[in-house]
Amino acid sequence: LLIYLSFALVAMHWLPYLVLASFGLGVFLPNMRKKDESLARYPGFAAYRERSGLLLPSFQQGSGV
Repeated sequence: LLIYLSFALVAMHWLPYLVLASFGLGVFLPNMRKKDESLARYPGFAAYRERSGLLLPSFQQGSGV
């Protein structure tokens, strides 16, 4: 995705950003949700989900880090 973001930056037009956002929302987001559903069956997943976000880790106070 980052390589396509760089192409969009070079193009300096709004259309590549729209294509990139639709691809990210249409392909990557559903796959990330399916992966979370498949990991939910493991016992340690609840703790993992509390300390991490969907895309980036959570940087809240008291996260144990």
